[in-house]
Amino acid sequence: MSQAWSVCIELNSSDLTAETVVGLHEALSTHAPSVGQAPNGNASVRLFVETTELPEAVAAAIELVTTAARNLGISDRVVGLEVMTEEELDRTNALPVVPELAGISEVASICGVSKQRASKLTELPGFPDPVQTLASAGKIYLADPVKDWNGRRTRTRGRRRIPLNLTDAENAVLVALAAAGRGEPLPDATDLQQRTMAAVEETFSPTYFRLHRGSGQADDIDEALCALQDKALITTRRPPKKITNDFNHKDDTLVTITDMGRRRIPSTL
Repeated sequence: MSQAWSVCIELNSSDLTAETVVGLHEALSTHAPSVGQAPNGNASVRLFVETTELPEAVAAAIELVTTAARNLGISDRVVGLEVMTEEELDRTNALPVVPELAGISEVASICGVSKQRASKLTELPGFPDPVQTLASAGKIYLADPVKDWNGRRTRTRGRRRIPLNLTDAENAVLVALAAAGRGEPLPDATDLQQRTMAAVEETFSPTYFRLHRGSGQADDIDEALCALQDKALITTRRPPKKITNDFNHKDDTLVTITDMGRRRIPSTL
């Protein structure tokens, strides 16, 4: 069954004139031609041919274009070729010219974390490099590599990617989260642990709760949370919009202590 093929042919000719363009259009007028100059300066001709198979489309298009080029006195040497069905051309043309971009808010949405957590994620080894840094918006990333990176992070979250040697701060925050989740006091709690427990505003289960930290909060809690998630001892994600709207806390975080994290908590707690 015959179908329409879009064939783009690049000729080794950089001396396109208005007369040459008009001449190519007239010679190929029955094939809906588009004539222009490729980024490298060569002549570029796209046309449509009706054949049953791809090789036939290529042969027919090359014959049409090279014959027209010779008749106009320009080079007929083919140096580039692209061929696709008309349907594929329509699909390609429908794709956005500018790829999807992501600032820190979009990174947070892709990874399901707060903006503070997203900022920490961008500092991890292997996170995609920014394509630009703007004074008004900070670092800008291509969204697709960020999505791919987050997919790999999610799939490997339960693996031992780094040694589980906790710092004193990480251990203190993990114990404080467990105590707050259970609603139990923590004897001799450090200042870091007291602030961590105070940040737990809503408990859904002993290992699942909502954490709120004000804009002036010290970074030590957030740094410890980032490290605990990287070591697969907790998971974090953004709350649903209803929760953030109800409490007017857009940077809240839902925290879950994982099975591995529970095994790190002292049994005496």
